[in-house]
Amino acid sequence: MISLSPGGSDAARWREFDLEAKAFVKGGFDVPVAKTWFDWVDEDHLLIGTNYGADSLTESGYPRTQRLWKRGTALAEAPEVFATDAKHMGLAVSAKHAAGKSRVYLQNILTFWTNQSRVFEPGKPPQKLPLPEDANVVDYGTDRVLALMRSAWGDFPAGSLVALDVENALAGGDGAPALIFAPGDSQAVQSVRVTRDAVYVVTLNDVSGELLRFTVGADGAWVSTPVDLPEAGTLSIIDADDASDRLFVQFESFTKPETLYIVDNGTPKEIDALPARFDASKIIAEQRFATSPDGTQVPYYVVRPKKLPKRKPAPVWLYGYGGFEIPVTPFYLSAKYQLWLEQGGVFVLGNIRGGGEYGPAWHQAALLKNRHKAFEDFAAIMDDMVASKLTDPAHIGVSGGSNGGLLTGVMLTRYADKHNGAIIGVPLADMLRYDRLLAGASWVGEYGDPDDADMRPYLAAYSPYHNVSADKALPEAFIFTSTKDDRVHPAHARKLAAALSDAGQSFLYYENIEGGHAGASNNIQSAYRQALELAFMQRRLMTD
Repeated sequence: MISLSPGGSDAARWREFDLEAKAFVKGGFDVPVAKTWFDWVDEDHLLIGTNYGADSLTESGYPRTQRLWKRGTALAEAPEVFATDAKHMGLAVSAKHAAGKSRVYLQNILTFWTNQSRVFEPGKPPQKLPLPEDANVVDYGTDRVLALMRSAWGDFPAGSLVALDVENALAGGDGAPALIFAPGDSQAVQSVRVTRDAVYVVTLNDVSGELLRFTVGADGAWVSTPVDLPEAGTLSIIDADDASDRLFVQFESFTKPETLYIVDNGTPKEIDALPARFDASKIIAEQRFATSPDGTQVPYYVVRPKKLPKRKPAPVWLYGYGGFEIPVTPFYLSAKYQLWLEQGGVFVLGNIRGGGEYGPAWHQAALLKNRHKAFEDFAAIMDDMVASKLTDPAHIGVSGGSNGGLLTGVMLTRYADKHNGAIIGVPLADMLRYDRLLAGASWVGEYGDPDDADMRPYLAAYSPYHNVSADKALPEAFIFTSTKDDRVHPAHARKLAAALSDAGQSFLYYENIEGGHAGASNNIQSAYRQALELAFMQRRLMTD
């Protein structure tokens, strides 16, 4: 099945494609444009949730039902298999077909952070697995399910990776849960992939990627072996083969381009790499730690020319995200950052709470009424750079997108004295109505319910749209969004721009008519928008 997205939106058309004939299958499965979740049951059946019309979507805009669709029949006539409440986030499906065996699962996503997993077998009621609702299932296998614990479960600590025996669970047992890996204080599990003979886990250790190979030992316990790959960068498992013990892994860092390795039975071999796009010998990347107001040590990366120009303080481009348990990790510098460094600028990547750099606890520390912890962490990084005499507030610019756009919107309105410009991309900005716009209802577990009388004043206190004022001068902002963004409504960006205009504040605004939540739908659009970002930072921070 191939996804065809109009203008980069999350809603897409899905069509069945023949890889050998290199053509769409005549009379094959064809799903109209919608936010669709599906998987193959077998060659002639899809378990599929999509927009069937009235009452088929949740309040978040995702599938509320799953139907069993047989090849050659009308989608509208497919019988319903399971349905969830409209207030839940949605109903997803995942299937695994390996070694002649198949298993299909329904995932009832209650909120962004809670769910229930059920085994689907045609003709039988879906059977729920005995997992805690806040467990994050990272692999649905034919024989076992692997899940990350967001909170402690029995003897398993938060952040640990646990295996559940599916046959045991279906027979009425507890799933015979077994510990695969429990991370240390500086570690977090980032991704998991399964081969025929092993479980491979990418961990973060102080935000640096490591790959571990796990196998079952003679005593039945899981045994870990490190895979020898480069350090101080980001590891991504590109694909894994469940018919062998082979997988492809990519490594990149601020100075090393994307490099592909094949890992065979735990032994890595470099097989390809993208060409270098700049002279890395002139650049240095170092990790530092800032102290947040509550004493938390917050890591951040400083990427700079080895020889900083005589211009002092240095112009600093500070990027952050801090939400949804998503870590931001080192990446090979794109053209805009290369040009920034070539002109004497410094790029800084902040690893603030709310993200997943140190596992569930790091994320949960900035949830709901603790959201201010993420903002304080970001401000602490700015303070630390000033204290170390790397820069000063007049030469710091902040940038972020989506939840990171909320972050930089707060930096604009609450921390205006600590920087001199903010890039606010595809942002959340109206935190009192975000849950009524597109997929916003699904994020109440992250930010809180604006209709909750106890939560509403807290949200109002930091909501960028509600905290624009004419009483004090704000740094200039560059706001961008996309008309086709069907995840975070462009109304957020538009309303923030209108509030700044009404208050007489300086800002720039760019809305691409395509692009979806990425803000650009092709390389030309992306290059143009990044050029705007670079020009903004140059004008704000490099013009004396």
